[in-house]
Amino acid sequence: MNHNYHISVIIPVYNVEAYIAKCLDSVLTQSDKTVEIICVNDGSPDKSRDIVIEYQKMHVNIKLIDRENGGLSAARNTGIKHATGKYIVFLDSDDYLNENVIGAMFEQMETQYLDVLVGNIQWVYDDGRILKEKQITHVINTIQSGEVCFNALIETNYYVPMAYNTMCKREFIVNNNLYFKEGYIYEDEMWTPEILLKALRVNGFKGYHYNYLQRTNTIVNSELSTYKFKCLLQASNHILSLSEKYTNNTLNTKANLLVRACIIYGIAKKNYIIASNIAFDIPVFKLLSCRLPTKQFDICIQNTINSKIKRRVLRILHWLL
Repeated sequence: MNHNYHISVIIPVYNVEAYIAKCLDSVLTQSDKTVEIICVNDGSPDKSRDIVIEYQKMHVNIKLIDRENGGLSAARNTGIKHATGKYIVFLDSDDYLNENVIGAMFEQMETQYLDVLVGNIQWVYDDGRILKEKQITHVINTIQSGEVCFNALIETNYYVPMAYNTMCKREFIVNNNLYFKEGYIYEDEMWTPEILLKALRVNGFKGYHYNYLQRTNTIVNSELSTYKFKCLLQASNHILSLSEKYTNNTLNTKANLLVRACIIYGIAKKNYIIASNIAFDIPVFKLLSCRLPTKQFDICIQNTINSKIKRRVLRILHWLL
């Protein structure tokens, strides 16, 4: 039997036997039934795969793909390549969707001819607390280019670099080769600016669609390590490279990319073990030569320069230039 699916929900599966059922139920109970669920088993050693198989027996729209463990990025890329839906939603297997959001997001994508729809996230804690992220429509409530959207989100502090915070047109991802960088964590930091900056039509979704479970043993929340520092540094340097494409841009894109790169570096430097053989390639002269607006310049040096005296001198030099 052939099925024409409007939406592909991509769910990487690894060590989530306690959560995967709720995740799948949140998709299966959506009012829109034109959804295929692509579960990518990333070599999970627990019973997660068995649970997916039991669901698969009852639901023809669940596709299970087995692969050797390669990490979240590799699993998502595998899902993209197997997706048949016009639009893609990324869903982590320990999280879940709110009721009846897929249909509303699909309708907005269709009627507004969007490349990317940016959603809203709720943080869910084990004790039942729910913390809502800011509503994206407070900043993005009209159709605009992804570049305008990116700058507005950075400058208003609404920027959430998470793949699961979007619904994207699959054709747009594939045609622009917007796959995830494999071999790293914090891959969303590299993926999000690229997908926004290449999108021609972006808008915000009104309402919270995604529930982000705050577990203590996830990749992000687990013990700090040199590896995590390297991955953050990779993300920061990737954004620096991306900023070089926007040298003469009137939308402040270069400045805002530099800001994000410096913020990521600041997080790495503050929280993670610094390996002596790894460099962050943003010398002071580069920050000065970019002639950043004062606000962006100050954010950059706050995150990259430890000495208060050096920061004071740099502010004076920036003012003189």
